[in-house]
Amino acid sequence: MAKKYGADLNIVWLGSLFHDIARLEDAEPHDEIGSKKTYNLLITKGFDQSLAEKIKNIVLKHRCRNYLPKTLEEKIVASADAIAHFLPPFYLWVGKYVNSNFSKTMKYNIKKIERDYQSKIFFNNEKKMVREQYNILKKWFNFKI
Repeated sequence: MAKKYGADLNIVWLGSLFHDIARLEDAEPHDEIGSKKTYNLLITKGFDQSLAEKIKNIVLKHRCRNYLPKTLEEKIVASADAIAHFLPPFYLWVGKYVNSNFSKTMKYNIKKIERDYQSKIFFNNEKKMVREQYNILKKWFNFKI
């Protein structure tokens, strides 16, 4: 997507690499904690302050909750993160770490794909690309035992 839309490849790559860094420690809110960790790490490793700030903002905004992406690079990483949630293996990972019953997990999954599809994919072509998978997942998560 970075090439397709003419974004800065280095910024998108680094933002993608660091966007879930706080997940390594199960720290929440992982976007806010991760953005601070990312900035400090990049500065400590000698990266330019301007670049570190851009990567920090990608990490902070990738969830599209309290902070919305504004730059092209921020929107690309947020969209790519959302698109990954339309792949069935993602839900194997969710199932491993969720500590709730099946019904609650399915409700959570439905909310997640609805929010991701409606609010986190910023490009129409990519929305069209995942539409079929989105509809399939909605059927799966509405399954009643």
